[in-house]
Amino acid sequence: MFDVMATESIITNERVDDIPVLLTQIERMGVQKLIDKNFPTHGNWRGQSLGNVAVIWLTHILSQADHRLNPDFSQEEKIIDEKPPQVEFI
Repeated sequence: MFDVMATESIITNERVDDIPVLLTQIERMGVQKLIDKNFPTHGNWRGQSLGNVAVIWLTHILSQADHRLNPDFSQEEKIIDEKPPQVEFI
């Protein structure tokens, strides 16, 4: 009844960058307007609005999935590995 041909399916994958998705979602949520409305800047603030700066910063943090400013923790690991000094109690 049905002519079924045995054909191989071709599947292609496209990478969807997360930054446009994050920016669109943050825009839909109205984060920039909320920040600009609730956190007024002082008179010396020039350039981009505080909300816009916060949106860009938030997008970067979410895109990297890392909130640390400096990912190098080699010094902290060295401190953790050191044994505490021995103290004698009299």
